Amino acid sequence: MAITTGLYANIPGGPSSGDLYFPTDSFYNALYYNGNNSPASWDHLLHGKLLTPPPSFTWVNQGGASIVTANGGETLIDTAQASAHQCRIRKRAAPSTPYTVTVGYFPTVKGMNYSFAGPLFRESSSGKLRTLHLGFNSSAIVEVYSWASPTSPTSQLAVILSATLLSSPLIFWRLEDDGTNRKYHFSGDGINFVQLYSEGRTVDMTADEIGWMIDAYNQDVKATLIHWKEA
Repeated sequence: MAITTGLYANIPGGPSSGDLYFPTDSFYNALYYNGNNSPASWDHLLHGKLLTPPPSFTWVNQGGASIVTANGGETLIDTAQASAHQCRIRKRAAPSTPYTVTVGYFPTVKGMNYSFAGPLFRESSSGKLRTLHLGFNSSAIVEVYSWASPTSPTSQLAVILSATLLSSPLIFWRLEDDGTNRKYHFSGDGINFVQLYSEGRTVDMTADEIGWMIDAYNQDVKATLIHWKEA
């Protein structure tokens, strides 16, 4: 077993089972080479949790938003949109039902109406969305929201007031489609999830895509995705 350290971009090639690599510039504490698993790969660890780095996504309504992919994470950035909703979306095809997608990201959402960041369901044919996000609407909130499009919110479906969640901790979220219902969960530790809302999977839309977004209404918003696990 080899134990080495260096930049995330310099992860060793040709590792052996059990090797440990400690990146000096990453969101992860350590990488462990699971050579006994199939396929063999580097497991990403943070505070004892096994995390899965972001997969590939495509844009919807990119506008002036940008992505920085570095250090094992994907940072989505947008500047204030002058009192206009603009969901900058990163999306991919949804798995076959039943499925869950568990997401972990660091949000940087300022305390001014209205700034949001979080995962989503999307219907590709209509562009309709359901977002599960951290945000600010008179106070810090976690909520589920419906959208007719990335620029047209329609209704708040569920909300929890949470004035402690704007300090950019790592927050975990879970979207679930069990073949009957869409379910929305969040967690502060990535282990114990609270269900915030549930609805029929064909209510208003049938989601064939999943993804994540930020909405920089009045204030700059950033969010860094470091965990995306589909199961």
